[in-house]
Amino acid sequence: MNNKLKALSITVLMMMSIVMLVLASAPAGASASKKAGTVLYGTHEEILVGSWTTATSLHFTVTSNATIDVYVLTASESINYPTGNFNAVKAVENTKSADFTIKSDSTNSYYLIIDNEDNSKSTDALPTGDASYSATYPNFMDIATKQVDTVVTTCLIGAISIIVIIIVVVIVLIYFIVIRKKPQPPVVQSPYGAQPVQYQQPVYQTQPQAYSPPAPSPYEPPPPPPQQGYSQQPPAPPGQQYPPR
Repeated sequence: MNNKLKALSITVLMMMSIVMLVLASAPAGASASKKAGTVLYGTHEEILVGSWTTATSLHFTVTSNATIDVYVLTASESINYPTGNFNAVKAVENTKSADFTIKSDSTNSYYLIIDNEDNSKSTDALPTGDASYSATYPNFMDIATKQVDTVVTTCLIGAISIIVIIIVVVIVLIYFIVIRKKPQPPVVQSPYGAQPVQYQQPVYQTQPQAYSPPAPSPYEPPPPPPQQGYSQQPPAPPGQQYPPR
């Protein structure tokens, strides 16, 4: 019984550990969106990426068959983009391939700009024709879903940990209540078909012993000797007197 209980405990703990590892390593929902298209000569395309309530890493990749400019702008700077007087959060100009990561804040929305025009900056690419592109960028809803999945996974791991602790406590209680219970005295089976007799420890009684006075001590002093010239006589019977000596 003891070995079976130990084996059951180990099996339960191993199963719970495997479940927690699977939940912890489970991938969350997709965190990126993809788009392919063509930017006509002398134009640009704006793609709304989104906004976040916490700082988040945003990864972008853009490839094209022609030389283009790639910008990431905040919502306020995207309004100034047509004037050419804007400040980009990230700028990769005069390229056919861009791969970068930025850190968002909790106050701005972001736009991905794919530029195939002359925007008056000295470092931008001059368009040569239509440009086909393929872009991968973070999506607000996808990242929000990932954050929710992370919260759910954390809650599940916490709940499973509590369940494991409860199971361990129950197993320990069962062990001390059932396995370590004080053994009962053996029951003696009668060979004649009588009811079993509960074995009891025999009780022995001692018989009282008769009292005997102690022997006189050899060290007691002897009685005093009789006085000289005096003899003690017993009293005379009534009406009689002893003659004087």
